[in-house]
Amino acid sequence: MASSNRSKPRVAIDPSREQIEQLKPREFEQISGLEKVVDSQDSEIALTEPEVITVGARFSNVQEEELAFMEERLIITILSSGQKNEENPVPVSVQGRQVQVWRETKTIVKRKYVERLARAKPAAIGSEQYMHGDERRVRYPSSRGLQYPFTVNKDPNPKGPQWLADVLQEN
Repeated sequence: MASSNRSKPRVAIDPSREQIEQLKPREFEQISGLEKVVDSQDSEIALTEPEVITVGARFSNVQEEELAFMEERLIITILSSGQKNEENPVPVSVQGRQVQVWRETKTIVKRKYVERLARAKPAAIGSEQYMHGDERRVRYPSSRGLQYPFTVNKDPNPKGPQWLADVLQEN
């Protein structure tokens, strides 16, 4: 029996003679507050809520004060951890913006970055054995400490120390 897998002869294609179908670009329609993505065959691909941005919106006075408070500049020092390969500089990110803070150096940073440092408290979980009557038991105590211990050298706002104490007490 002969093999049925014979290859077809190759044919050269002349691009000038070929007609290539061009796809239409996607169009966006507004449908009762929702954005509808439509492809070239008018079939629905996705239905998503649009992001609402109000231009010229005003914050309440409380929100404005809080935003201004978080933008205040403080002078801090991140202390050395004493570890051989500690991160230096320490990267601190808030809403996609990152600053690099060198250890053991007085650095001017905005309060929002100090808040991020104050909330960086990983949990360390240990294990310890103890005797309960004749039975040996194990308990797993956990503790939290600052990942990057720091000191605030200067805070121009009198509300700053109480704010920092409140943030440090939160888990």
